[in-house]
Amino acid sequence: AVDVAHVEFTPLAAAGGAGPPIPENAQTCFNLGGVGADGAAFTKPYGVQKGRVGVLWMGVDVPAVPAGTVYRGVVRVVPKAGAALPPLAVTVRVEGAAVGDHGAEDIYSLARLRWLNSRRGHDATPAAPYSPVRYTETAEGAVVYLLNKDVTIGAAGLPLQAAVRTTKTRFGKEQVVTTDALAAPVEVVVVDSTGADVVLRHGGARVDAAAATAASVSWAAVSRGTAGD
Repeated sequence: AVDVAHVEFTPLAAAGGAGPPIPENAQTCFNLGGVGADGAAFTKPYGVQKGRVGVLWMGVDVPAVPAGTVYRGVVRVVPKAGAALPPLAVTVRVEGAAVGDHGAEDIYSLARLRWLNSRRGHDATPAAPYSPVRYTETAEGAVVYLLNKDVTIGAAGLPLQAAVRTTKTRFGKEQVVTTDALAAPVEVVVVDSTGADVVLRHGGARVDAAAATAASVSWAAVSRGTAGD
């Protein structure tokens, strides 16, 4: 049996200097780990039992180079224990015309596999076309400004209203139309054991200014009430 520890890549060099080299970080082995939806790296165990055959799936991010360009390099599969495995020679031959956006528009090409292991959206910079998140504080809470909407936060820390802006074309002219998304403010209703409503006293929502970034805004609110009030 062989338990794989990791895979080592070497830069892939284009024969005759026909294209830029493909670095190690543009190559990956999907079986052994990656980056999860939470943005954290993870690893996966992989092994092959004696007498069985296993498959390691590799991905290479190929740059836009002329058709016929040939890349060559070496891949080493490193076992956790035992004798070292011989290096594997790798040849990548680029055929056909370059495709736009790495082929992501064609779902059947499996080109969207290059989206795996992305940390887009986990940093403090909004991904295009989203604009930076802004806010202004009010007497009871705040107004949070997003790409096409303004969300008003009330004293309970819940949305009072969300004004959504959409662009429509009328008579050949673009117009921005603002629509209220909520029929009424969002609220929490608390009842006691008798079924009577508990009157809540809201302390107001306060934005955590220290934690605010261009990608997120957080706030906290405290509400108190006593059954029988």
